[in-house]
Amino acid sequence: MDGLLEAGEWAGKMGATIKDGKVEVTKEGVKLCTMGPGKVFGELAILYNCTRTATVKSQPESCLAF
Repeated sequence: MDGLLEAGEWAGKMGATIKDGKVEVTKEGVKLCTMGPGKVFGELAILYNCTRTATVKSQPESCLAF
């Protein structure tokens, strides 16, 4: 899996929508969920101007829109 966002990083201006494939969301090494096409991630840190609250890693062959 490729790391996309890391918990604790500053948000900047990046969020993403999953077009195809899946991403895994973890916090402190604990798996929170797996998200698929149509789901959005990374938006909370942008909206609230805070650090990322979770780590997101993409599974192989995932396609995202930033």
